[in-house]
Amino acid sequence: MTTPETCTKESRKDHTTQGEYYLIDADGHKRTVTYHVDGKSGFIAQVHREPIKGYQAPQPQVHKVLAVPVQKAYYHY
Repeated sequence: MTTPETCTKESRKDHTTQGEYYLIDADGHKRTVTYHVDGKSGFIAQVHREPIKGYQAPQPQVHKVLAVPVQKAYYHY
């Protein structure tokens, strides 16, 4: 799987799996996870974070809401 903000690669042989993926955190750091799994040790991962030079995280959009006065409804029976 490859998108502009993530990448994954993995290989398997017998009972051993190893791989790596990275993603861009919301604060502008690249997080890289390298891992391996085998039948004896279980899942072992190493995580590395580094800032991305010049990366600007998307800014949240602000939506203004206007309040409108509510008129009372009068019912005649």
